[in-house]
Amino acid sequence: MTKVEKLGERVNELAGRSIDGPALTTEEANMVRSFWRQLHWTTEEAEEYSSGKKRMDEIHVAAGGPYLGSEENREYMRLSKRSTELQHDIIGKRVIATVAMRDRVWLELVPRALRYWKLVDKPREQLTNAEAEELEGLLEWFSKLQAEVLEAAEKAKSLEKPTCRKER
Repeated sequence: MTKVEKLGERVNELAGRSIDGPALTTEEANMVRSFWRQLHWTTEEAEEYSSGKKRMDEIHVAAGGPYLGSEENREYMRLSKRSTELQHDIIGKRVIATVAMRDRVWLELVPRALRYWKLVDKPREQLTNAEAEELEGLLEWFSKLQAEVLEAAEKAKSLEKPTCRKER
């Protein structure tokens, strides 16, 4: 069976399982997918990404226009490169490495992620005791899932075959 045929079977299988669950709006489906992706960040990576983006915004605002000085441009480009590396190379590879896990946990993740967003949209003071406990339970479940996701991605990374690149 070719890779394309395997991929076709996988797509058909996922479509048959209705992976996004019943009647999710586009916004809800996007929220859940975004949440899944966020589980692949370590705390340090998320903080580095956030501070880098903040600094890039500060550089842009300080320049007062589209043109940066040479020093600002170098810093902006360095931050942009690292931001791209975090977002696409590191996190993207983790998401790809955990596709099988995603398929396994998705039906549990969807309602929990949607409920989480509803609870965090409320100000903390307006949460009932039951809602606050529910939120704590969700955070605990997400924390365990995140640890499992990061561990699975690390395992997959260690199983990758190193590629040989010829120097030019």
